[in-house]
Amino acid sequence: MIKVIVADEEQQDISGLVEKLSGFMPGVEIIVDKRNTLPAENKIASDTIMLQSAREVHFIPVSQIVRVLGENNYSVFTLANGRKITVARTLRDYEAMLLPHHFYRIHKSHIINLNYLVKVNKGDEFLVQMTDGAVLEVATRRKTDFLRCMHERCV
Repeated sequence: MIKVIVADEEQQDISGLVEKLSGFMPGVEIIVDKRNTLPAENKIASDTIMLQSAREVHFIPVSQIVRVLGENNYSVFTLANGRKITVARTLRDYEAMLLPHHFYRIHKSHIINLNYLVKVNKGDEFLVQMTDGAVLEVATRRKTDFLRCMHERCV
């Protein structure tokens, strides 16, 4: 017997997978158990992100992240309170999680929280200033889309 547990009812329908498994393993019973592994009150909200550093696992509200710096295969999270957390994952791993929460990837090495943006300098070097004092360059190929995003956000 093989028991497949679907942790969340919102996940894709797995009936196709069950049929394929049944075809490869004739005579094997496959049971699909659709249940939530945690009661709703114990689930961590989607506006919280889990960051696993070398020695600790941090559960950080996404709203507290000012920016994320990518350094090779590491990401350095700067929080509103000034704390920095380094994790052994790339920016790409976090980009999709953060973009729905008013984040924007301004450069191959930076994702910023638009809620902590203080100033945009549109001079020769297209720069943004964050509330933590960091001044970051917006990549040339992202300037137009960044301005469009800022316009949509502010209008």
